[in-house]
Amino acid sequence: MKFLPLLMVVVLICCLFFGVNAQERKGLPPSFATVTKPEMLYLTIIHNRHYRMRPVQADSLVKLGQVKDLKVMTVSEGAAIYGYRAAYGVVLVELNPLGRKAYRRLKAALEKF
Repeated sequence: MKFLPLLMVVVLICCLFFGVNAQERKGLPPSFATVTKPEMLYLTIIHNRHYRMRPVQADSLVKLGQVKDLKVMTVSEGAAIYGYRAAYGVVLVELNPLGRKAYRRLKAALEKF
């Protein structure tokens, strides 16, 4: 019975130590929906269909003569239309009707939106 208070103190210290360490440990990484890179959403419109394109590809694959209309939307405009994916704004590029060769070249870089 003499060791009971000492044992209780040791158990309490261990519980506090492991509880603090458990809070400091890293858990699972956040899901994709909660963590996004701070970049604008690049959308390309071809034949009235929306496609998503990475900014690097948009600069290198789309030629100036193919562009029919270019619109940059602010965060509030883009979020109202495209939702959370437009959290940093939207670049909307509408292309003239493309030939088969030009469409095949772009098709690999496009993702349906």
